[in-house]
Amino acid sequence: MAGRRGLVMAAAALGVAFLSTAPAGARTVTSVRTSINGHAVGGSTERHPVRLATNHLALIDVTVDNRGRRAIDVSFVRLEGRVLGLTLMAFDTEVGMRVPAGDTGDRHFRVDVSAADNQAVGIIPGSVKLLDADHHVVLSEPLVLDVRGSTTSVYGMFGIGVAVVTLVSFLGALFALATGRLSPNRWWRATRFLTVGFGIGLTLIYALSAARVWAPTPARSGIVLVVSAAVLFGLGYITPTPAGSDDVEP
Repeated sequence: MAGRRGLVMAAAALGVAFLSTAPAGARTVTSVRTSINGHAVGGSTERHPVRLATNHLALIDVTVDNRGRRAIDVSFVRLEGRVLGLTLMAFDTEVGMRVPAGDTGDRHFRVDVSAADNQAVGIIPGSVKLLDADHHVVLSEPLVLDVRGSTTSVYGMFGIGVAVVTLVSFLGALFALATGRLSPNRWWRATRFLTVGFGIGLTLIYALSAARVWAPTPARSGIVLVVSAAVLFGLGYITPTPAGSDDVEP
């Protein structure tokens, strides 16, 4: 009994110590606040994105609040936009900022983002990353960008290309269905429509992003791809077996 009481008392003491030190740990968190052209990055959403005009220099303000016990060295600041895990654009600026422990540092600089005109268009998720000399991420702040790029940018042309390929594939599948040329096995028929479903999902993601309706975050994009692929797979599975054929195993 004495041993059990000792264990309970020790556990209670550890719990009290943890709770008492938690607020102090929270106060030592290092944070970064960024604004682009006066628009706070932290408050950006798809309804209120940070507008990035490609015909003007972007004014970026970075403030680092170091409440840790060690100095922070920031060699570069990177502004980037990513969709489906792919980096559409990235702009690195050397800042050479050192923020001592318990201090605050800031930098104000302009970035030439004219290259984004040929890289992206529409609303896309992105981030402002603070990098060390080895380009490792020290701090990062997510944001939603409204890139005022060209429709003929890499992002725009990729979306158009996916839409064209998907349309051709869909029409081909429908023609094969109408003429009874699909596989007599329903699983192969479903697989053919599955690829069309992925194409439709990608087309929706890029179209809604370029039209500035939403930001294609990884979670949202994954849901669109899974749902569109599943729907088309199901439609392919229930298509009628070609006349004169029996449903066979693959």
